[in-house]
Amino acid sequence: MRLGSPAVEDYLAVNRANWDDRAAAHAASPGYAVQRLIADPRALSGVVEFDQALLGDVSGLDGIHLQCHIGTDTLSLHRLGARMTGLDFSPAALAQARRLAAAAGADIPFVEARVDDAVAVLGAERFDLVYTGIGALCWLPSIRDWAATVAALLRPGGRLVAYVTHRDTMESWPFARQGLHRLYDEAAMVGTLADAGFARDAIVVHSAPVARGVKGLWALASR
Repeated sequence: MRLGSPAVEDYLAVNRANWDDRAAAHAASPGYAVQRLIADPRALSGVVEFDQALLGDVSGLDGIHLQCHIGTDTLSLHRLGARMTGLDFSPAALAQARRLAAAAGADIPFVEARVDDAVAVLGAERFDLVYTGIGALCWLPSIRDWAATVAALLRPGGRLVAYVTHRDTMESWPFARQGLHRLYDEAAMVGTLADAGFARDAIVVHSAPVARGVKGLWALASR
C-alpha cells in the first residue's frame, strides 16, 4: 500500500481506533503489569526482560521507542539507563503512557505522531537507539518506509533493536487473514534494512521460539 493513498489512510484510521479502544483495557490488564511497574522502581516489563540480552548496555543512550503504546517498555528502557522518548499515534495510549511515567516518577517525553512522521517531528540523526517491540511492526502498512525512518532517526553508529512475530506463526492468525497484519521473515527483514542503508555485515536477524506455538524474529542493525 502506498502512503497517502485512500486505502492506507482508511487502514490507519481503523488501526488508530483499534488501539484507542485497547488502551485503557491494556493499562488495567495483568499482562501489562502496570501496577507492578509503579510499585517496584526496579521492575521491567516482560518484553524488555526478554529482550535484555539482545539490547546490550543502553545506559546513557538517547533512545526512541516507536509504537510505544502505553509505555511499559519505554519505562523499562528508561530504567535500564537510556534517555527515552516514546512515539505513538494513539492519543488514548499516550495518555496511559504519560500517566504511568508520572506515577513511576520517570521523566519520559511521549510524542503523538505516526511512525512515518517521526523524522519530521523529532529530527534526523537524533538517537543512538531505535526500539520496536513485539506486536508493533506487523501493523504498519510498509516495512520499507519504517526502515527508512529508522535509518534517518539514528546517528552514525546508532543501533536498531526490533522484535516481531515471525510470519510462520502469524500466517494463520485472523488479523493476517484479513490483511491487517504484515508478515515478515528473515530474508524480508535483512533485505529491507539493507535497502534502507544499513550495511549487510551490520545486520543480524534470527528467529527462535518465544512460547509454545509462537516464533519470534529479532533484527539487530547498526548504522
